[in-house]
Amino acid sequence: ALPILRVPSAPSISGTVFAPNGERLAAARVQALRLAYTTTGQRMRLIDETLTDDRGEYRLFWLRPGQYIIAASYSDIDQRAASEGLLLSPNLSKADAGYPTIYTSNVDLKPGDELTNVNVGLREGTYVDVLFRIYDPDGRDTCARLAMVLNGTAVNGDKDFGNAVCSPYLMKRVLPGAYSVLAIAKGMASDV
Repeated sequence: ALPILRVPSAPSISGTVFAPNGERLAAARVQALRLAYTTTGQRMRLIDETLTDDRGEYRLFWLRPGQYIIAASYSDIDQRAASEGLLLSPNLSKADAGYPTIYTSNVDLKPGDELTNVNVGLREGTYVDVLFRIYDPDGRDTCARLAMVLNGTAVNGDKDFGNAVCSPYLMKRVLPGAYSVLAIAKGMASDV
């Protein structure tokens, strides 16, 4: 008789994202993150991301076993980053600055796990405005594309860079925290 080889299905995580008022939130960005160790220290690395459906539900699948942190957020920037190549319904409420990112505690996935009800409740946050001065090598104000990510989070390629802005630039409704800011322009890039 031939031996039977059992292969468990790839783990998945699913749940619902709720607005501060308790309503299910469509088009919220949900990310599966893992801690990675680099020469510059511990960082959160994006493994997968999706947007919630019209019922506020999400499913992240084909994940490898291990520990994950699930992050959920809701803003125009998050929707643009997570919806590349998708056409969102014009009936969708405008997210504007939205709600701050909420991180779950560690979720431990084992082979074959299909974890459900990993729900995230977003809440209102306090915001600050940040004024940026962007200089060229000669010290003159210039224009550039900015990426601003929480310290410990890797820049996710082109997705994290917004449209070009010119100095001085006021970024409104930023959540308090420690951030890394990068600027890129034709032939120039900032240091971290």
